[in-house]
Amino acid sequence: MMSQKITNSIPGFPESIVPGSSMRFRLLALPLYLQRTLRLWHDRSAGRRALARMDLEQLMDIGVTSEEARVEAGKRFWR
Repeated sequence: MMSQKITNSIPGFPESIVPGSSMRFRLLALPLYLQRTLRLWHDRSAGRRALARMDLEQLMDIGVTSEEARVEAGKRFWR
């Protein structure tokens, strides 16, 4: 019998689960999900701070306008 995968509505937690998986499995996966989420938020925040510090020449080198950089740098870390 082939099992179907169901996509969870929470990105990265876990990417797919097999029907009938136990609550224990989900609880064991929770710390990994939280670690991934915190790492993602940290990386976004650091990237946006770096973008905010770039001068016009550096922004031109990466193909970003000053307005695009301002908008991106102004976003909250969870977005």
